[in-house]
Amino acid sequence: MPTAKKRSSTRSSSSKSGGSSRKSTKSTKSTGARKSSSRGSSSTSGASSRSRSQDAIALLTQDHRRVQKMFKQAEKLDREEDAEELQQLVQLACQELTLHTQLEEELFYPAVAAAVNEKSQDLVQEAQIEHNSAKQLIAQLEQSSPQDESYQAMFKVLGEYVNHHIQEEEKEMFPAAKKAKVDVKAIGQEILQQKEAAGMGGGSGAQGAQGSREMEMSDEETTS
Repeated sequence: MPTAKKRSSTRSSSSKSGGSSRKSTKSTKSTGARKSSSRGSSSTSGASSRSRSQDAIALLTQDHRRVQKMFKQAEKLDREEDAEELQQLVQLACQELTLHTQLEEELFYPAVAAAVNEKSQDLVQEAQIEHNSAKQLIAQLEQSSPQDESYQAMFKVLGEYVNHHIQEEEKEMFPAAKKAKVDVKAIGQEILQQKEAAGMGGGSGAQGAQGSREMEMSDEETTS
């Protein structure tokens, strides 16, 4: 009989232990589910934040700051001593500007012209003419090299054209587009897709952080 009591006590202890283990498992699953939900919420929030910041005007403005920084850097280089670095900088700027003008002409300008008043339509036409002037200089630069005495001067003149163009877009055209409620978010998505297809996407994470740092640096330089 004492043996039977011991067996009964053992079964009771085992049952309690199993119940405790099941409760612990449920608690772990619940905690895991809460953590997973938290991670999902954080990820969604991050994606939403990136989506809000990547409208057409924001992306085009980022392009402006990038090329402005390149023009500033080129001014500090010597055409003979820094020939290779200067040529790489000029080639990169020309590539950026070529894609930028293409995206504006194909995606942004038509939407602005269709949505805003006659004065703003004139701004679009003027901008396209300025693009044509810039394209001519870009073509000359692409066929030239630092060995040509006019190489750095041509790039400086291109920078002057581009800076004037940027001021008109940012002070007049972009505000007009916002006022007319142009769908800059949808256009921004199309711009991103074409940039990625061209291998020049604006990226997030490390690339996005680097882009932000470059923009901050260039803002300081262009306002100084």
